[in-house]
Amino acid sequence: LIIKEAIKQYDIENTKGEINNILNYISNNKAAGIDCLAALDMANNDKYTMYAKAYQYYMDRCKQQYYLDFDDLLLFTNRILKTKSQIKEKWQKKYQFILVDEFQDIDNVQYELISHLASATSYVYVVGDPDQTIYSWRGANINIILDFDKKFKNAETIILNQNYRSTQNILNGANSLISYNKNRVKKDLISQNSAGDKII
Repeated sequence: LIIKEAIKQYDIENTKGEINNILNYISNNKAAGIDCLAALDMANNDKYTMYAKAYQYYMDRCKQQYYLDFDDLLLFTNRILKTKSQIKEKWQKKYQFILVDEFQDIDNVQYELISHLASATSYVYVVGDPDQTIYSWRGANINIILDFDKKFKNAETIILNQNYRSTQNILNGANSLISYNKNRVKKDLISQNSAGDKII
């Protein structure tokens, strides 16, 4: 609703695609720590100038209405845990075990939240596949999973390479193509299924 107000205010095309573009623009800027003024300063054409103005309008209206969106929940929680040590310690004591699924798709803000919640006595388990990251357009940072053992020094990596869905011929093709990626953990998927038909 607020985005529709902003679109009307700044005479931006009112289509579902354009609304999604603006929402993604706002979300990506928040995740990157870029505020409205910086976004306006960085805008290099009319389209992004309008997006930056819509961003400012959106943030002003959210503040007036006491609204928080999903990104704000993460950012505000991080700010509280970063600046209020008693609150941080309380939540660190509450969670001895932290499990994060789809870890290859988290962004820097989400990683910061995990880092705040993890203490010296917690166990952090992450599940993810660097070969399956698909959300870089939304701020996902592949280096977070690749460098996990640098932050958590005693980390143990367990590679799960048994595939239950595909035939070995399909996996051989996938293994061959993905091996060209430089920024990855080396692994080859295997199947106990039959070799199956050749890939066409």
